[in-house]
Parts: sequence; C-alpha cells; structure tokens
Amino acid sequence: MNAPMTPAIPTAVGLRRTWPVLLFVLLGTLCYLSGWLLAVVPNSVPLMPIFMAVMWGPLACSALLALWWLGLGPARFKTRLLSTLLGLLVLGLGVLAVTSGGKSRFFFVIYGVPLTLAVFAGTLAVTGWLGVGLRAALAILVGLAALVPWELVRIEGLTGSFSMDAVPRWSLTAEERVAKFTREEGEASALPGETATEVTFGDWPGFRGPNRDSKAPGLPSFALKEAWRRPVGPGWGSVCVVGEQVFTQEQRDKDEVVACYALDTGRSLWTHAEDTRHDDGPSGPGPRATPTFHAGKVYALGGTGVLVCLEAGTGKKVWGVDLRQTFKTKAPMFGLASSPLVLGDKVIVQPCSKEGPRLVALNANTGETVWEAGTGTEGYSSPHKAVLAGVEQVLAYTTDGLTGFDPHTGKQLWHHEWKDDQQGQPMVQPHLLPADRVVLGGGRVGQGSRCVQVKKTADGWTTEEVWRTSATPNFNDMVGFKGLLYGLDNGRLYCVDSENGDVRWKTRPDYGSGQVLLVGDRLLVQAERGWLTWVTPTAEAPPRSERIPALTDKTWNHPVVARGRLFVRNGKELVCFVPADEK
Repeated sequence: MNAPMTPAIPTAVGLRRTWPVLLFVLLGTLCYLSGWLLAVVPNSVPLMPIFMAVMWGPLACSALLALWWLGLGPARFKTRLLSTLLGLLVLGLGVLAVTSGGKSRFFFVIYGVPLTLAVFAGTLAVTGWLGVGLRAALAILVGLAALVPWELVRIEGLTGSFSMDAVPRWSLTAEERVAKFTREEGEASALPGETATEVTFGDWPGFRGPNRDSKAPGLPSFALKEAWRRPVGPGWGSVCVVGEQVFTQEQRDKDEVVACYALDTGRSLWTHAEDTRHDDGPSGPGPRATPTFHAGKVYALGGTGVLVCLEAGTGKKVWGVDLRQTFKTKAPMFGLASSPLVLGDKVIVQPCSKEGPRLVALNANTGETVWEAGTGTEGYSSPHKAVLAGVEQVLAYTTDGLTGFDPHTGKQLWHHEWKDDQQGQPMVQPHLLPADRVVLGGGRVGQGSRCVQVKKTADGWTTEEVWRTSATPNFNDMVGFKGLLYGLDNGRLYCVDSENGDVRWKTRPDYGSGQVLLVGDRLLVQAERGWLTWVTPTAEAPPRSERIPALTDKTWNHPVVARGRLFVRNGKELVCFVPADEK
C-alpha cells in the first residue's frame, strides 16, 4: 500500500528561487517606514531623500520585482508573460475602481499597488509547500483583499507626519458641501450694514493678528459655546476679522475665492472669485495665505500667485496682479503661503520662488510695482515687520536664512545665513525678542531653533548667533510670554527660556502639526485633528488639559480670537465660539 502524501518542506532550492521576492518586499517596506527616521534621528538624515523614499520607494521596488519576475522568475517565459499582463490588468482595473476624488488614485498607485503586489508575491513566496492551484488561489484571494480598503476610502492628502488623510469614500468633499450649502441656504444675499474703514482694538486685521505674533486679548470667559458653524472650501489660511466682517480664502472648484461672512451669524456677505486653482498631492487644493485688511480694503494672495485688492464692503475688485507674469516667478511645490503685509501705501509679499525677486512691494491703491528686492529663494513664511537697532524694516525668512530690507526702498540691510543644515523650507515667522534679537525656527522637525542678535554699527549691519535649542516649531509659530517661548515640536508642546534657549519642558506628542495662540494669560493649543485645549503657560510642565471639541478633520490653520469671539477653521469648516454666559 502506498504511503500517504505529506506536504513538502521548503528546501534550499526553494528559498533560492523565492528570496528575490522577499528582498523586494522588504526593501519596499523599509522605504515606506524610513519616514520614522525624521522623528527618531532627525539631525542625521536628509529630508528630501527620505521624502522621496517614502513617496516613491515602494513603487520603485514593485517595478523592480515585476521586471525580475518577467526576466528571471522561476517559471516558463510564457507563464511569466501572461501572469505579468494579467497582474497589470487587475491593478489597472483597481486604479479605475478607486474613487477619483481627492488624491485616492495618486496614493493608490504609489502605495496601494506596491501593497497589493507585495502581499500577492509574498504569499506565493512563503506557501511553496502548497499545491500549485491552492497556492495561486490563496495569493489571488489575499491580493484582492488588499484592494478592498482602497475602494472604501478617499485619500485627501497627507498629515503633517506623512501619514495618509483618509475619509469615507461616500462622504461629500469640502467643495461639494459648500456648493450644497450655498444652494440650500441662499447664500450671498446680504451686504453688511456698516463696513469698517479702520482697525480698532479687538480686531484681527491679518495673519497672526495686528503684530503677527499670535497674541490676542483675553476673553471674558474661557468657557465657550458654539455660536455658529458653516462649511467652507479647502484652504490652509486663517481668518481676518474687522468690525462686523470675517474674511478668509477658499477653493471652490476652479475658482479661488475670497469670502466675507457676517460676524454674528456666519452668513455669506460676498465672495470674489479668481479663475485659478492650486492643488498638490500631499496638502490638497486651496489657497494657503490669510487676507489682510487695511483702510477699508482687503488684500489676498492665492496659492498660484494671484494677488487681489478688494473693497471690504462689497468685494468689488480694485486691482489684481499675477506674480507669475509680472515678476516671472513660479509657485513652490506646496503653493504660495505669503500673507500680504501692508505698510502705509505699500503692500509687500514674498514671491517664494527660485526665480525672480525675494520680496516685492506694490502700490496698495493701484497694484503698480514700487520696488523689487533680493534674489529668488523658496519658503512658506510671510513678510514680517520689525524695528531693529531703531530702524524700521521688513524681514524675509526663506531657505537660505533671514534678511532685513528697507520697506521704503527695498534695499537689503543685512542677511543672516542659515542653509547648510536646514533641509526643509521655513513655514514659520521670525519671532522678535527684546534687545534686537530674532528667533528662527528650523525648516523641519529636528533642526532646532536659533536666536540671532542684529546690530547696526558705523561700518554697517552685523548678525551674531546668540543661542541654539533643539525645540523646532515646524508647522506652527511660537509665542512668547514672560520671558518664555512656547510652540509645538513634532506634536509636543514645549517651553524654552528666551534668554539662553534652554528647553524647560516638553509634553507628550498629543497635538500633531497644530498651532498655538496666546490669549491673555492662557495658551490655546489647536491640535492637528481639530480639538482645542487651554494651557496655563508656566516654567513647569503643565498637567494634561481637557480636550474641547471643535473640528474633526485635519487642521493646519491658525486659530483667531477677535472681538470677544474665537474662530477656528480647517479645509472644511469655519466655527465661531462665544463665551458660554453670553446671551
């Protein structure tokens, strides 16, 4: 009688035939996980190679695996060719089946395809002891299972830590919600009864407030209730609040929109649209800057480089300039984020382009060029007003460091270089300290911050580094209070001594790529996932605070406190809070 059949144990020959599969799968996995190095050993790895490895490494390994199988795989050539064509057909159908909304197809190609191929090939590689038919059926089943999650979600970009921002496939996009809300509620049917022409105490006339330092007067009560909530189009800028009007920027289909809402109700008062759209894979569509109010007008710079001046009361266009055409510039990868700075009769912006000037000033009334200064360099910071050594100037913080310019002529006064170890582009504002000192935050997590002393002598301007610290405000801007600096470093709220740069404390990494606002004597921390918390700023680490529900989606926008109200927004909603005891 014949002996019963038993499964074959993998042999050295079998391992030799399958090790390339496992090698490519392992390499692709390591590429995807290499982003963790930015948090674990941030000073030891370059940003761009890691970013490219995370984004394209898995797909490159998948292509190499397919080429190896087609050319050298352990099967007859006809089998290898037919299986490769069949695999391409299945993956192609998978791409078509994934929703076209958001960035789903893009991320399915760079992550979904490698994952599907990895689990399919990996299953084949480790099940050599099974029969051919069962082995193939199991690999196909597991590979199809890997496709299913991609059919249920819509990817809307990346978070600040490079993870995918996924929402249910069947949910409306921000732009669809705004369009639906507009149709149903009959938006843009009213104009403000009275339009402010000047900024008064309690207003928030532009990015980070009157002084661009994220400091706001205290609220009557830190216990808040929701006054109104409304959908808005995608955009990563904040709001500008003057009088009875709230201004912000959004993307609505093909139009980049400056929108004006009523302070008390959130109803739309007017919108102005420009036929332009910025959209990139990691951060999605929409403008990135915050409008600026000045003398009854609103100035707004869009993500592609279109700068407009509008009447604050009606939204009527006074003038518009496309920086790309006027100054021969090109928007950086993630779009222009330079919030306009208005000084007297000039509006100043950073083109943030490797081509063209570093800083430009336009006539605030006509849009005509007054001056252009410096040589092009990228970054996502905004022009910053300062008085250093008794001299008024405008600071521009870009990839090669910090530069001071004369606001009247555009003449470069001084430059402090910081580019050798700054492998990311600055996204934060320079922070001014007493005694003509300026603190610069690093371009990415792990690069730290440094304090620079600016001096003016008979021989000209000089700069000198005073201290360095490991704390890095990457997406957020730091705030100062009683000689201490507060910000977020890789999701950790931190405290730094402004005299020497010593880190007093860091909390757990709860906040992601959020923002910090000083409101009276309290810190308001806006988490990347939308919730808020109040923190008492002290030299000792504070206890964990209770979370305040506000938003539920990715939030990179700066919160605002103006006219006794708190405004928070992200790429989907704008919410207004008032003190809980207000009637």
